[in-house]
Amino acid sequence: MKRDFQRDYAIREGYVNPVQSYIEKGYCRQHPTDEASANTTWYLPHHAAINPREPSKVRVVFYRPGKWQGLSHSDALIHGPDLANSLVGVLTRFRMHPVTVVADVQEMLHQVRRQQRDCDALRFVWWPNGDIMKEPVHYQMVVHLFGTTLSRSITNVCLKVVTKGYCREFDPDAASIGLNDFYVEDRLVSFRDDETAKKFVPQIISVLVKCGFKLTTWLRNSQNVLPTTLEAEK
Repeated sequence: MKRDFQRDYAIREGYVNPVQSYIEKGYCRQHPTDEASANTTWYLPHHAAINPREPSKVRVVFYRPGKWQGLSHSDALIHGPDLANSLVGVLTRFRMHPVTVVADVQEMLHQVRRQQRDCDALRFVWWPNGDIMKEPVHYQMVVHLFGTTLSRSITNVCLKVVTKGYCREFDPDAASIGLNDFYVEDRLVSFRDDETAKKFVPQIISVLVKCGFKLTTWLRNSQNVLPTTLEAEK
């Protein structure tokens, strides 16, 4: 990786920025020592993934299937139940009414923290401040990773449990949307008219913010709904 970074500054810049963002947002932290703790310890290899259609966009991939002595990180985890809402049900409800609104939860998996005793199983090696001339040090993820066997199941549990916990503070229909009209991190919902959308969209946003989830990437088919959603996001 260091050789690749030395050869291609664009890849280096595109890779360093998201990793440093993880650190700044608290998604990972530097491990206080490079000695193995009493907990299960595992190091995740990571590499850059580049979409040929978007060569300037570099994605950081933690390679969970990487094996050591015949065992990988993914092999050691159970899948958990499939708690995702039925896609057919979500799409059917989405087509019921003329005013439609679509959004997704920003970095949804990263909003759910791991128990501290499990974080040593998500260690990785990185350079301080992304400076490849320095000696690499040990970090550990403290949130769930994309693609991990149990991440989506646990995240769905959190979404449903905390949404139910705040149901009494909001209109029951708004809380119901938080529970039933999500497919993984995508929310697709339709309303009878603009006024109904203006009433419920801010409540839906508020329910999820209290749960630690922020809706973003808004799409809608009515110009009248947009000012309300933007005001609620602020």
